[in-house]
Amino acid sequence: INYIAEYRGAASGRLILSTPGTQEIGFGQASETTLQETIQGKKLFFFVDDNIVADRPGFGESANVVASRQLQVEMGATWTLTELARQKNYAAEVLQELQELFKDGAPITFESLREIPKLERFIEEVLRIHPPLILLMRRVIEDIDYNGTLIAAGKTVAISTYGSHRNTDYFPDPERFDPHRPKPDTLFAYIPFGGGPHKCAGNAFAMMQLKAIFAALLPRYEFELVDPDETYQDDFS
Repeated sequence: INYIAEYRGAASGRLILSTPGTQEIGFGQASETTLQETIQGKKLFFFVDDNIVADRPGFGESANVVASRQLQVEMGATWTLTELARQKNYAAEVLQELQELFKDGAPITFESLREIPKLERFIEEVLRIHPPLILLMRRVIEDIDYNGTLIAAGKTVAISTYGSHRNTDYFPDPERFDPHRPKPDTLFAYIPFGGGPHKCAGNAFAMMQLKAIFAALLPRYEFELVDPDETYQDDFS
């Protein structure tokens, strides 16, 4: 969760991702490592400690997956902790699921993380009520006629994730926390990671990381709110 990344744009078209000190970057340990991606024509070069480690676009895309999921993990973990402290009944269900799956000291594995539906549904409900991205924006590339309304090319369309997740057509009583609520029958009602071809590339990675965090923490710790419940609110400033 404490991954530190700094993006800097330069006139040369170089994008630099730096991690001070020794940080876990998803590909192993890196000490004072600087990752640089430079577009030269159509070839993407990837540098570690000033050495080219790959000239394949796929390697840069993999690095993007690691970096792009960070916001979702940080905010998702924060609000999941908060809701676990609030929703004691649902938290007990999740804990029972984890205790049964990891009894007798069974290790947390990739396969086991795919077998915890109650924890996954709990996290999904957290991301519905507290989406990490509250606004998605898209530039219109060609004229669109939507139910008689012209959306001209060059315009920017904004989609409210926060509002979509409170659409009563798909989420009755939307402010109520309920991980048992049925999933909507349309793909674009629930969009914490966006949707379509530009959906966040790191969404599956982020969900797996969130499940790993709480599969490790919940059997060991019980969470309590420090401040009054009503003081925990989304900050849109």
